[in-house]
Amino acid sequence: ETDLGDLELVEKASENLMLYAEHTWGYSSSISEPWETLVGELEMKKTAYAINGNTYASKNLDKILAKKGEVSIKNFRPQHFRVINPHEIPLRTKAVIYVELWEYLDGVSFGLDVPFEVVDSITGKVLPSQVVRIPRAFEIEVMVSLEAKEERELSIRRIKPKEITIKNHAHIGAEGIEDIILSNTYEESTRKVETNDFIIQFSLKKGIEKIINKATNENIVRDMDIAPFSGIYEITPIKGDFCDTRRRMGRNRKAESTKRYYSFLTDIGVVENGEVFIALRLDYQLEGTGTYSVFLKIYKQMPQIDAMVRIHKHSIWEPENLYVALPFTTNENESTYVDKTGCIIRPGIDQLPGSNKEFYLIQNGIVLHGEKSNVIISIKDAPLITFGDLESKPIELCTGEDVDYNRETPYSWIMNNYWETNFKADLGGFYEFAYSILVTENETPKESFIKCEATNEGVLGFYIDK
Repeated sequence: ETDLGDLELVEKASENLMLYAEHTWGYSSSISEPWETLVGELEMKKTAYAINGNTYASKNLDKILAKKGEVSIKNFRPQHFRVINPHEIPLRTKAVIYVELWEYLDGVSFGLDVPFEVVDSITGKVLPSQVVRIPRAFEIEVMVSLEAKEERELSIRRIKPKEITIKNHAHIGAEGIEDIILSNTYEESTRKVETNDFIIQFSLKKGIEKIINKATNENIVRDMDIAPFSGIYEITPIKGDFCDTRRRMGRNRKAESTKRYYSFLTDIGVVENGEVFIALRLDYQLEGTGTYSVFLKIYKQMPQIDAMVRIHKHSIWEPENLYVALPFTTNENESTYVDKTGCIIRPGIDQLPGSNKEFYLIQNGIVLHGEKSNVIISIKDAPLITFGDLESKPIELCTGEDVDYNRETPYSWIMNNYWETNFKADLGGFYEFAYSILVTENETPKESFIKCEATNEGVLGFYIDK
């Protein structure tokens, strides 16, 4: 909105982000001579476009929020916040607000041991909330119901500690471990987590095994060996030089000699549990990585599961691919939809004959549209996806009638370095990729994609003066 922001900043952000998105990554010898000075210089130049685009966008957002009442934090200011739903649809969702480590709440230094509640400043209604410690601050997630474009004021206030009733059964043993399920409660363990909307069952061999959608009583995880959010890594041995090996792949992204590895679970544990969500960490071992962990956040008061895939990737010169498995389904007679720039399509069906169906660039995610329900796979920051068998095979172009292909298992294609020129050879480093799974009923694919976009973008929460 130009009356709130700055059109010049928007144009500068757009130009820089467009230049960053331009497909040529860098210098022509980036694969054959990755140590070349120009390769490093153009990498930094390319990164500068993204940084500058982010800077202009952030400055514009600061101007907008200032006009909406945002103020700088300071000592002894009461904790008052404004939450805004900027979307065209009503949302039952989480709002995130922050309290700095040095802040005081009603004269007491804020901390995890300080009892508090979040209230609607107008109605006084207490809202479900949960706090976690993060670097330099406390992050509070609040469950809110907001109409389209609605603004709401929230406050944090200190309360008396809740009295604890001593029970006469040993659901917690002398060693401090709570491993007995109480009656009239949902199970919340590394074996099973139940909420108002889901029953999630875990396998100690692979991770998530089943997710039962209570609204339909259907398992929304496909019956296959690959678990949701687990990793698949591929590497192709070098024959000849590093460029020729890639060139010989042709339009494929792998060769007959490509080696494929699947992650396997090494540990699982509950790391957070409160009124809003329960969080588990699933640690995997995967070739090509030093760390492959899934931070799973299961919400208790809305049908949504968030997954943060955290990776420490090794530096490898050989051609490689890394995928995140998304084996979801409505378990109904379903069609798969993806959102492209300006349109929604069914891969394999709503395409020109002779067009590519090996991979797709998407905007917000995937919608599995069933007869009664939809499964929304929100993909925040990994725009490439692929479907079906990952084996090397001759390229088949789309006929426009590939219904079976449309129902294949989707994968998020998060990393590759197989192009022989202009693209980065080294994928090493630390990464995080965000996904959300939502279930809805009686929605069109278009309605689900609007919700998918709103999930990716979230709602705004910021400090205000009372």
